[in-house]
Amino acid sequence: MKSGSVFPKIGDKLLRAKIWSNLMRIQCPIPSLYTFQEDIRYLQPLVGIMKRISGFPTRKGSKTTLRVVLEQSFTGANQHEDHVQVQEAKFAVKTYRGNLEDRLDLGIWQAWLYLMREFTNMVPECPKKEKGKPTPTPKRPNPAAWYHFAMYMYRLGFESDEIHRQMRRDTDREIAHNSLLDARSPEDYVYNELDLKSHEDGMVKMYNTARRKTPSAGNPVLFVDGLGEDLERRCGRTFENAYEYDRKHLFLNVLGGSNWAGGRGITSLFVRISVCFAFFGKPSFSTGTLQSVKLAADEQPTNILQVPQQPQHPTTLAEASLNSKPTATQQHNDDMSGTTRTNEPIEAVDGELTALRQQMDEIQIQNEKLVDSLTRKGEDLNAVRESLQQELNDCHAKSQIQFNMHAKLSEENEEFKTKIGKAESEIDTLRKERDQLNRKLL
Repeated sequence: MKSGSVFPKIGDKLLRAKIWSNLMRIQCPIPSLYTFQEDIRYLQPLVGIMKRISGFPTRKGSKTTLRVVLEQSFTGANQHEDHVQVQEAKFAVKTYRGNLEDRLDLGIWQAWLYLMREFTNMVPECPKKEKGKPTPTPKRPNPAAWYHFAMYMYRLGFESDEIHRQMRRDTDREIAHNSLLDARSPEDYVYNELDLKSHEDGMVKMYNTARRKTPSAGNPVLFVDGLGEDLERRCGRTFENAYEYDRKHLFLNVLGGSNWAGGRGITSLFVRISVCFAFFGKPSFSTGTLQSVKLAADEQPTNILQVPQQPQHPTTLAEASLNSKPTATQQHNDDMSGTTRTNEPIEAVDGELTALRQQMDEIQIQNEKLVDSLTRKGEDLNAVRESLQQELNDCHAKSQIQFNMHAKLSEENEEFKTKIGKAESEIDTLRKERDQLNRKLL
């Protein structure tokens, strides 16, 4: 600005000073057309995953947006009224005061952050190569990563056909099955069906012996005293080291509570957060304040995939807007405490109903898993039956071949005996003729 190379056609010093002052208020890197396009490339795999899990329409000509589809898929399942769940670490969740708008907006925010942390396990994409390190290679999509993301979305209050389909998958068995096929290519080898199932069962049991480690991410760092990330690393696909560091800290509390003052250099985490702000805005509570909720020990979830015990009956934003508005006194009481209720008997009944709904949801999920398990077992039994039937058919075929061979040998034996009889008869005739000749000679 001082040299005049930026906005060269604006010569007024006061106007240039005002522009400079406005630019200095921007707390994240100002994108150019190039960096904007590069960041779009970074976000494309994440958008693809989000479209799939939300049931985004694939037909051509659809004018809906991904945000609209996400809002429509938000049913409020597993949610508490006046509460919003915020994931603050990989296995840590904290409950805050919040309304329906907070649960929707922050739920969408947390879904995007989850994908930024885990997308390399869900689609064949990988970070950029670091200097002096081997080139990263895309990994096969992990069924467990899709299962966990579906559980995560369901935990945040979203539902779709794809979410429920992913939650019904037996991912441990899928991984065991794929591992066996990787070890012995189906092109060259074949497993006995019973052996294959037995091997899968054993591997799943081994998986279940694993114990979760306690993560140690450390404090997030946005600024450094040195140069920090150079221009090449400030946009587009993230580099490998940066990705591994950032994924430990990309949580809602870090974005909302970061200190935007520090050294002269910026870190990769600063770059990722800046991309979030540039494309999604800044996350915030509708009240403008964070107020945590103290829950009983058995009610406070420790894992974002843990379903809360008394979920609020599913309610979309559209349905909530149709509900009758509270009186001014009720609104004032809600704003002051967030928990004051005057009709305790009704609240108790509501609690029982929500608990029953939760139990029904769990029974439905268990029933679907049981149906899937029985279906798989039925398919396994059919495969075994078909295998045994094939073996029986093979035995019948072999037996028939042996019978035919025996009949043929018997027939050939009779023919051989007939030939021997004829030969012996001819020999007798020749002997008689010889004797006659001998008598004549004498």
